[in-house]
Amino acid sequence: MEYSDYKAQEVGYGGWKRATNLGLTGGSYASSMPIASPVYKRRSHFRSPREVPAGQYLPKAVSLSLTCRVRKVRNTQIAEVVEDSEYASYNQSLVNANVKNTLTSHRSGSSQPCGTTSKPGMPGVATPKLLHSHNDNASTGESAVQDTQVQWPPSSIEVLHDLENYVEINFADYRPLYDRIGPVAFRTSLSDGLNSASAELRLLPNMSSMLISQNSTQRVVYNAYWLPKQFPKIALKVAVKSVKDCNVRDGRSIKREIGCHLYIYQKLVGAARAANRPLAIATDEWPTSEVLGYYLDKNNPGTSVLVTRKLLGPDFFDIIRSECSPRFGSRNTPLYELNKLDWCIIAMERVAQLSELGIRHNDLKPDNIVLDMYETAGVKRVDVKVIDLGAASLESTKEFTGGTSWYESPEQKLLEYYTKKHQNPKRAQTIEIGQSSDAWGIGQSVIEVLLGRRVVDCLRPPLGNGPPELLDPPQEVGVGETDPLWWNRDEYWTVPPRVWRANIRQALKMDSPRQKFPICAHAARFVFERLMQVDPRRRASVRSVADGLRLLAKGEIAKHI
Repeated sequence: MEYSDYKAQEVGYGGWKRATNLGLTGGSYASSMPIASPVYKRRSHFRSPREVPAGQYLPKAVSLSLTCRVRKVRNTQIAEVVEDSEYASYNQSLVNANVKNTLTSHRSGSSQPCGTTSKPGMPGVATPKLLHSHNDNASTGESAVQDTQVQWPPSSIEVLHDLENYVEINFADYRPLYDRIGPVAFRTSLSDGLNSASAELRLLPNMSSMLISQNSTQRVVYNAYWLPKQFPKIALKVAVKSVKDCNVRDGRSIKREIGCHLYIYQKLVGAARAANRPLAIATDEWPTSEVLGYYLDKNNPGTSVLVTRKLLGPDFFDIIRSECSPRFGSRNTPLYELNKLDWCIIAMERVAQLSELGIRHNDLKPDNIVLDMYETAGVKRVDVKVIDLGAASLESTKEFTGGTSWYESPEQKLLEYYTKKHQNPKRAQTIEIGQSSDAWGIGQSVIEVLLGRRVVDCLRPPLGNGPPELLDPPQEVGVGETDPLWWNRDEYWTVPPRVWRANIRQALKMDSPRQKFPICAHAARFVFERLMQVDPRRRASVRSVADGLRLLAKGEIAKHI
């Protein structure tokens, strides 16, 4: 999709009510929900302990109409949180072999963002301590963790040295202004300062905490402050995504992500205006992290920059890792299970929202589902967001750039085979792909976090044969070929889809009578039977499964009240 088709328009400000159209009422914000588990530092988040929220809230009441949104829990000290996260990163030899991750390292040379230089008078290179870097290569046992040397920022972006003179706000407080100005299109590139009449970026004073994440590509995400010019002493934490060396391939991914964000914004604005009602944006019914600003150059996509709201919470992968701590046992209660089940329900509602807006995410996995902790009107809340739209596409297209092999549905693997590895558009047109392809990815992600185990830890070599791959499927379309499951033949796969499905069930020990999380295990089996089907036509809608889980959760709440 072209970003020019979805330029955000300025909208007027008004009072807001909860949205009810387009299926955007996820119901995840009616009241606050505590974090009963340790708030684990996101991998590649080099934050000081004071930046890690404790996440333990003491509500005044419990509403039975919600799935444990408000819960009373004991306090967990930040020191314990940090210790648990370090344990999960460094001491995997103390836990079961199924949750081991090999921590290897490789070194990359220092490099500056294209067209930039180090700021005079500042250290040009920051070398943050790398706790853990989890990415696709690490999942397959390859060397993927680097002793990162980050030469950032460009000289055009200044550092916010006087942070004490600013009021640091959260996005809930920024919403009224965001509704008036919408996403900001920067007039100049990153190397020229990302100039805009509405806002400006400033860098964190602490260089070592600037890098959020960097995967095996050149795409990097940094912490920064967003300063709206209408309120000169207001600062909002944001995440800035760019390409270190401005290569076109990674730039196109960011360009695609920007296009999806603007498309979502336009759809929500258009639906609200057509119904003559307030925007859904102002009620926090946004399925992903809100886009605040962006820069795009059609002739040079490698210079693309995306600025989104910083989410202050762990992702689903971190939750699984934190449960490996020996100290976690004392926190494993029915209350924690109900909280975790609720996070999964909200995540599924988010994916359903994307589908209802006409977008396929295409890369759903625990790493891309993040808890969002914030405070509004004196009430502390927890939400769930789906992030990283770099592989997303409009549902009406056959476009698929490839996801993560461990979480791809069979039809996604097949479409990737014919569109990327063997460019055969005629054969690609015979593959049916739609909302149900995301159902497989979110289904497996939810099952893993519910059970506290990952398929990759159980089936990657040498423990297993790895995920299915195509061997040599036919390149020609047969005469009269009409079966949409023509690809479901054992000889076409290293691991046939039906066998892979059975392997997932066995690896995650879904049918074991001894479950660490018995409530969640029941929910996991419910999800597996409805979403993890080889035939896409037999998969239930994500929305219906989320609704079913909510009924299940209410029944469990009644048992423990």
